[in-house]
Amino acid sequence: MMRWRDLIAASRLLASMSDSDATPSPDSLRRAVSTAYYAVFHTLANSNADCLIGPPINPLLDRSGTTDGTAHPGLEPARHLALP
Repeated sequence: MMRWRDLIAASRLLASMSDSDATPSPDSLRRAVSTAYYAVFHTLANSNADCLIGPPINPLLDRSGTTDGTAHPGLEPARHLALP
């Protein structure tokens, strides 16, 4: 599974790519921004999922390890409540 740090590193690499020694091409910059956005989106999605439903029980399904765990203890009692 790709981690957000890997995606940010890839984004930086893409932003520095160019066919010449001048500036990066607009295509490389667009792809770099897209990759960075992907990293941020999935990091927030995984963090929010951890806060709402708790971290994955199976360590092989570890989403990204981005949550600091402060919200999880407060939400744990509500985890087993039935929704109306």
